[in-house]
Amino acid sequence: MVGLTEVFVWSTTAGMMLSFGLAAFLCVRCLIYLRRTERRISGRRDLVKHIAAIAGADASMALWSYFGSIVHSKTFLVRGDPQWCPLFTTVRMWLILLSALWTGSLALGTLAVLLGKPKHFSLLS
Repeated sequence: MVGLTEVFVWSTTAGMMLSFGLAAFLCVRCLIYLRRTERRISGRRDLVKHIAAIAGADASMALWSYFGSIVHSKTFLVRGDPQWCPLFTTVRMWLILLSALWTGSLALGTLAVLLGKPKHFSLLS
């Protein structure tokens, strides 16, 4: 019978791989869209750039966390963070903060547009 710890390790590894895969897919799709529409002028391109930046930060954070765990545990399963490396935790913290701030900016801009405040929205972009 498989222990609860092994189930946790396998589910964490699957979640980390899924998180990286979906964020990287979204980032690539946004970059493809931006490449195809580079000669068009529209407000939609700014939104897609913003979403690509969030997806890129999320993919980088997932990849950084996964590879840090591989180096720490010498296996391809996520068994924990390296406690000995302050650089690892500092970079991960900044990537999480970057993603959170970009997501908050996107939510604030969306709320400003929905409330009919285009002047406030233009200050954010």
